[in-house]
Amino acid sequence: MSFSPEVARLPWVARYFELFAELDDRGAQVANDALDRMVESGLTPTRDDVEDLCATAAGRISFVDYLQRVQERHATDSEQR
Repeated sequence: MSFSPEVARLPWVARYFELFAELDDRGAQVANDALDRMVESGLTPTRDDVEDLCATAAGRISFVDYLQRVQERHATDSEQR
């Protein structure tokens, strides 16, 4: 584990621990907060969303790529509202 026990208890980190494992405290906190904002905006994050967000925080994919993936995945969510 590369983050503190306090961060490990954050809701999204605890739920998808294996996806957050490579992040430090800051990266895990930022990703957890971003997922909270998704929920507040009416989206339900999928495991793929969490995986892509953690990959972005770890520097494996760009933020633009992350946004495109989320937009494609949730396009039908917004169309249904």
